[in-house]
Amino acid sequence: MQMLGAIPIGIWAPLLGLGLAVCAGVWLGERKAFARRGKVAAWRWVRLATLPILAATAAVAWLPAQAVGGPEALAVFYLCLLFVCPVVYFGLHVWLGRWVSPALIGGEALGIAATGLLPIAVPVAAAHLLQPWYFEARAAVAEAGRLRAPVRPRPHRIVDERRFLLPEIGEVWAEHWLAPGGVRVERIESRHGGEFSRADDSSGGGLCRAGDDVYLFWSAAAPTPHWRMFWRDESSELLQSEWTSQPAAGPAEHFELRWSDAGLRLPARIPLGMVALARVPDGGAESFDGLLGLGAVYDPLDNCLPLDLRWPAKPGWSAPQALRIAQWRIDLQTMRFATFRRP
Repeated sequence: MQMLGAIPIGIWAPLLGLGLAVCAGVWLGERKAFARRGKVAAWRWVRLATLPILAATAAVAWLPAQAVGGPEALAVFYLCLLFVCPVVYFGLHVWLGRWVSPALIGGEALGIAATGLLPIAVPVAAAHLLQPWYFEARAAVAEAGRLRAPVRPRPHRIVDERRFLLPEIGEVWAEHWLAPGGVRVERIESRHGGEFSRADDSSGGGLCRAGDDVYLFWSAAAPTPHWRMFWRDESSELLQSEWTSQPAAGPAEHFELRWSDAGLRLPARIPLGMVALARVPDGGAESFDGLLGLGAVYDPLDNCLPLDLRWPAKPGWSAPQALRIAQWRIDLQTMRFATFRRP
């Protein structure tokens, strides 16, 4: 079911047409072959029985899994699918082939069973071959539509520009892009090597979003980023803006955290995916876990760490002993980690 659910709805119609074409081809080809043997009537009965046999085979896999339930249901489903369903599907064809008149020998009935799977197997295989092209074509059409949007100055006002000094990472600069009322950001891209790629759909980069506001946490050693933003104004018209960031001016201050029993206070908002927390289980060693691994829900429209980070109130949760920020140093071609420990 997951495999079929992954097939884009936009290619269901051609896949259905392909399945019907395979059905017609199988029907005409088999009918002609069995007519030469004088067994067309017997073939017709067995072929028409393929649909109820398929239904019975599906029930053999589905019903036991539903009866078991829980995490074991998937294992039962796959065991039935791999070992029981083939016996039921091909066995029923062979059994029915012996009862029709004139009787079909085992090879003939097995051939009918095998070709009966082609209307399913061929469209599914074609779907997996076509999926990459389909998504590429859809992305190209969407990109062409966006690029036709009128160009306007960036709608956000840049506020709270600051520079910070982090251990091991070095100097970074932070910005808050404040969205005016009525502005809805649809997409933010950054330019790398002359090409633009999306920058606001990852939890691990130097940019994050809090609704239509944007926060930047950028290494001073990295090239200044060039942005392209697609957004809508109060009239819902799609617009685009393009600009190059200018690093925050002024001296760098130390990135200082304020710890408390309930959480900690950050001096600036940073992307969720850059942060990991360290806890020490009873009798265990210290280990760092990303917030997503600790149960945080990733939302591309709200993927900034809050300034006031509160520990979850749940049984078994121990207050973190350290916070670690990871950032890629492009000049050193290595990942650097700044670790801040609870006093």
